[in-house]
Amino acid sequence: MRPGALLVVSGLMMVGCHEEVLLVEATPPTSDVIVNKGCYKASGSPSMGHCESPISDEVLGTTVPWTGLACEDTVYQCNRCPGGDVHLVGEWRHIHGATEDPDTPLDDDYRERLVFDGNTWSQHSTGFDIVLGKSLTVDVEGWYFCGDKPEIDNKANVFLATDVSYEGGFGWESGLVFSAEPLKDGADKLLFRWREGLNQGPYTDDIYCRIGSEIETLAGETKACTDPF
Repeated sequence: MRPGALLVVSGLMMVGCHEEVLLVEATPPTSDVIVNKGCYKASGSPSMGHCESPISDEVLGTTVPWTGLACEDTVYQCNRCPGGDVHLVGEWRHIHGATEDPDTPLDDDYRERLVFDGNTWSQHSTGFDIVLGKSLTVDVEGWYFCGDKPEIDNKANVFLATDVSYEGGFGWESGLVFSAEPLKDGADKLLFRWREGLNQGPYTDDIYCRIGSEIETLAGETKACTDPF
């Protein structure tokens, strides 16, 4: 993910978290907008009795206690996965979306490893930042929650960046909020459909493969998904 480089893609989306992929028309989101910054971890015990979905009791790794997310005058309390999203947990490599081939270089010599551990996330990336005009290595850390109705109509996951090793590098800043609808193609491919803010502006589709797996490229070849570093 590179927040400063949004790419608008077609109005199709993948649904289904396991073996089948179905293409359907994407419905424009109707949720209220969370601003890019100005949000922070709320305090106290969130009330989730008004939330629509069951709450998973699985703890899938490192966990930041869920106390809600405060954004201006709104506190988001619903969280379907306080112990982490089972479909995300693991280590992922950003791969070329047009080939889905780990051997295809990304633009600007960019490389990225994205890790989800419980309800925390981290990203390690290197490459040439065209805005700053130099090669960078950037580490980002944060936490996330799984949104739910009635607070977030499309139940997007919401991510907060808490620590950035190089402020502004690849568009990252501490306090940045973004939302995503992670969609799976089998166990080892992830389409990470994300927006800066919550349901705000155009979305970007980034494709990842699970590090340590073997995947099929769009050309029909079987390739190892190795750690890019």
